[in-house]
Amino acid sequence: MSTITQIPGPMVLRGITFGMYLRIRRSNPGYRMTYLDGKLEIMSPEYIHERGAKRIGVVVRVVASTLEIPFCGAGSTTFRLGDQTLKKGSGKEPDESFYFTHEPLIRGKDRIILPADPPPDLWIEADNRVSSEGRLPLYAR
Repeated sequence: MSTITQIPGPMVLRGITFGMYLRIRRSNPGYRMTYLDGKLEIMSPEYIHERGAKRIGVVVRVVASTLEIPFCGAGSTTFRLGDQTLKKGSGKEPDESFYFTHEPLIRGKDRIILPADPPPDLWIEADNRVSSEGRLPLYAR
């Protein structure tokens, strides 16, 4: 008999300025965070989530290498844009991310800072929720 384990949902904080999000992000590097216009979700990654994301990342690497497509993996780098004093901005760590077209623009960099640098060309997000519809505005931004 198998047991289904419920993955705990994220902790949600509302009314958070972008500056507060940045301070929380810096002091809690082990957590995954999603920030969009004053709403901050904090969660700890689960194995089921990580396993799926890593598998997809391996497929991307193998296909790009086989087809000799230059790329750079940016992993789960935190990408963020916003105004420190306002509740306006966005921030998220993809499960995996890759540069293909924009790879020459970030080659040799130690830091990627939006909007001076381009976002990844491919962003992989494994979402084990019932619906990811609420995240679409963040991904579009």
